[in-house]
Amino acid sequence: PIFDTFITRDDWVPKVVQPPDVEGHSCVVWKDQIIVFGGTDRTHMFGDIWIFSIDNQRWRKVRTTGNVPLGRHSHCVTVWEDKMFIYGGFGLGGISSKDQTQTAQDKPQSSTLASGNPKTSKDKKPLQLESLDITNPSTWQRDDDTYQMIKCGVLDSMYCLNLATNYWREIKSPDGGGYIRNHSAVLYKSKIYYFGGCVVDGKTNQVRAFCCASDKWVPLSATNIEQTRNAMTMGEHTPTVRSGHTAIKHKNRMLIFGGRLNKISLSDKTFQYDFETKQWSPFETSYAPPARYNHTAIHWKGNMIVHGGCCLYESLAEPSTLSHSPSKIGTRSESRGGQSKVILNDCHALNIFTNIWRQVSFSRSISRMRHSAVCATEHGGGEGLQVMILFGGTDTVQTRNGGEVMKSVNSLTVVEFARKRVSQNS
Repeated sequence: PIFDTFITRDDWVPKVVQPPDVEGHSCVVWKDQIIVFGGTDRTHMFGDIWIFSIDNQRWRKVRTTGNVPLGRHSHCVTVWEDKMFIYGGFGLGGISSKDQTQTAQDKPQSSTLASGNPKTSKDKKPLQLESLDITNPSTWQRDDDTYQMIKCGVLDSMYCLNLATNYWREIKSPDGGGYIRNHSAVLYKSKIYYFGGCVVDGKTNQVRAFCCASDKWVPLSATNIEQTRNAMTMGEHTPTVRSGHTAIKHKNRMLIFGGRLNKISLSDKTFQYDFETKQWSPFETSYAPPARYNHTAIHWKGNMIVHGGCCLYESLAEPSTLSHSPSKIGTRSESRGGQSKVILNDCHALNIFTNIWRQVSFSRSISRMRHSAVCATEHGGGEGLQVMILFGGTDTVQTRNGGEVMKSVNSLTVVEFARKRVSQNS
C-alpha cells in the first residue's frame, strides 16, 4: 500500500553544482543515476546531459562526444539496455507549419530564430546540422566560416547516446517517425512505443513504434490496426488526438491519461493499448482527477501516480463534482493568448487492478507543470526506500508589484510513497 499523505523531502539538495532552471526536459533512471537531458528556461534551449548520483546525492555535467544533438524541449527519452534514445521535440533546426506551407508553394519561407526575431530565409527544408559549435543562438557556422540562420520548430530527429561511452550518434532512417513534440513514450520488450503529440499541422493520435535492436521504425499500419478517423467512434474506443498527456507501461499494455485535445478542451480519460493485439480500449475508472496536461505520471506496483500539470481555470470554476476548490489545488496564472491557467499541485493514484482513483496529499504543496518524475531507489540498488523524484518544471513566483508570473525552476524533491523499504527488483 501507499501513504494517504506523501512525505516530501528536500534533503537531496546539492550545494555546489546543479543544472539551470529548466522545463520541458526529460528525466530517466539508469542504474543508480538520474539522467536529465535538454529543456528550456523560456529564454535558452539546452542540449546538455546532467547526471544526479543517488549514492552521493550530487549533480555533475557530462561531457559527451560524437554527433551531439542540438538543444530541444518537449521531446521523449527512453533507456534500453545501456543506450538512451531521444526522439522529436521542439528546437534548433526544426520546421513549422508555415515552413511546410511555403515550401509547398515554392516561396521563400519565414522563420523564427532561437532569439525570437523574425527573419527570412531561402532555405526550403529543415537544416541538416551536424557541427558541435554554435556561435550564438541565431546563426550556425558553415565549413567555409560563413554563417547561416538556424530556425526553431518541430523536430523529427532521433539520437542514441551510449551511456557506457557517452558517445552520441544520429539514427537516420528513410521511414522515420516524422516531426513531433509533446508526445509520450514507453518501452515494451525491445521496442519504444510513441503516442500522440503535436505534429507540424496539428495533433495526432497515432502509435509509432521503434525497434531499438535494429534501429528501424515499425510500419504505422502494424501499430494502428483498425484505427478510424470517424469522429463518432474516435473518443469511445480510440483516444482522440492530443498532446501533453502521459503514458505508463503495465504488463503488456500502455495506459495513457489526460492531455490537451485542442485550444479549449482537456481530457480526464484513461485509455489502454494492448501491445500484442495493437488495439485500443477505454479504461473505465472512478473518481478521476480534473482534466489536465503537461503533468507527470509514474508506475509503481500497480499504481499510476499522477502529479501536477496545468488546466484551464474556467473548467475548474464551473460547477463540478470536485471536492476541492481551484485555490486549493494550484496557483492561477495568465498565459499567452489571454487564457487563465492553473498550475496544479495535486497528486492522484490510480489503482490499475480496481480502476479507482484516489487523491493523495503532499506534506508540502508543490505546484508544477512541464516537470519530470521518476521512480528510484534511495541509497543505491538492492534493498532501499523507493521514492518518486520530481525535478524542474514551471512554477509561479511573486513579482514586486504583487502579481504572479510563470518561471522555470531547478528544484529536486524526494517524495516517499511506500510504507516500507522494498527491493528495487520487487
